[in-house]
Amino acid sequence: MVLVCKQLVSLQSYSASRPTCDPQRNAPVCRGAPLQHIQRSFLGSKAVTPHRIQPVLRRNGPAPLQSTATIDNYVADVPVAGEKSKWYALVANAEFMLHDVQNEAFAEQLRERVRLFGEKERKQDFFLVSEPTWLDKQFPEEAKRVRRPCVALVSTDKIWITFMKLRLDRVLKLELGELTPEQALEAGAPYPEFPPLDRTKWTAPYSPYKPGWWSAFDPSVFFNGSS
Repeated sequence: MVLVCKQLVSLQSYSASRPTCDPQRNAPVCRGAPLQHIQRSFLGSKAVTPHRIQPVLRRNGPAPLQSTATIDNYVADVPVAGEKSKWYALVANAEFMLHDVQNEAFAEQLRERVRLFGEKERKQDFFLVSEPTWLDKQFPEEAKRVRRPCVALVSTDKIWITFMKLRLDRVLKLELGELTPEQALEAGAPYPEFPPLDRTKWTAPYSPYKPGWWSAFDPSVFFNGSS
């Protein structure tokens, strides 16, 4: 303890005995001298403005790709009778798509989208097509993978179709190319009849949708509205 006190006294005596100097004479720099004086003392008469060092941020992996097309500014083609647009589709067995208790959220997705389009005053660009005629004509190999009778969710909105593919999962996604609404929405058969829903498998807190809810998304909605 005595040794520590002696060291502190020595340091204080040394600090008090340090000379106060004039920085202009290249003498040792005084304690508390301004930064400009310190720079002049060691670097000459011209003061140097200190530069702030910017931290280097390291990035793991390659830089993200910049795209000119974003979801915010993406707008799908609006179907116009007789005019060609790019169409996209999800195809699956009709019972799975329309009547499976595990797929009951599908109807809600379509109804909510109709409500959204109504709020934004957008024209409907998605429909349910029973046994689409383009399936066997344009995609004969893919058609073999689909259990019949089938239904296709058809739209000009590629991003939304991709989203619905993730929601439905077990469906076939196809790019139809440029077709007129008459070609893309042509049905080869009416909607099939389904057996009564097994209510013992229904676990949702609300009642299931009534059979035939899919008629609200039939292509006739488009053609009746276009006439």
